[in-house]
Amino acid sequence: MNPLRSNSAFLRSLTRTLATLPAYQAAAALADAPPAFTEVGVRYSHYSEDDIDASSVIFGATSRYDIDITQLWIEAPVGASWSVALDVQNDYQTGASPWFVGTDQNGEPGVIMSGASIQDNRVEVGVATRYFWADGNAGLNVVPAATKTTTKRCLWRLTPRGTPRATREPGPPQ
Repeated sequence: MNPLRSNSAFLRSLTRTLATLPAYQAAAALADAPPAFTEVGVRYSHYSEDDIDASSVIFGATSRYDIDITQLWIEAPVGASWSVALDVQNDYQTGASPWFVGTDQNGEPGVIMSGASIQDNRVEVGVATRYFWADGNAGLNVVPAATKTTTKRCLWRLTPRGTPRATREPGPPQ
C-alpha cells in the first residue's frame, strides 16, 4: 500500500488542514527591522557538578565545579533605522578539577584532584549599535571581557544581512 494514498479518514483530514496553512500566513517575510520599543532581558543559570565520592579521591578536594552566570540585555531604538544595545554578563566559577587518574598505596584506582583551586569571576560588558535597511542590517559591537588573569577585546562584529536580531551569542568573543 502506498503510504501517500492512505484510507485513514484522520490522515486525509490532517493533510487537508495542513495544506490550507499557507493561505493563513501573512505577507512574505521581510528582513530584520529595528526594535519598535526598548527590550530588556535577564537570565540566570546555575551549573553544579556532583561531588566525587571521597573513597575515589587519592589527593585533593572532593567538591567539583559550581558556575553561576547572570546576564542582562537592553536594546533600544534610536531614530527610524538604528538601535543601540548593552549586554552585561557575569560568570563566577569555583571548584576542583581532576588532574589525572592514578593508584593509591594499595593499587586501587583513584582520582588526583586539583584541590579547591579554581575560583574565577569574569565580567563582560558589550555595547552594540546596528543600522537596518530594507534587505538586512550591519552592526558594530565593542566587547571587552576580563578575568583575574586575562583581558579579551572584540572591536567589531559585522552581522550579515537578514540575521535575526534575537540571535544572541553567549560568552566572550574568541
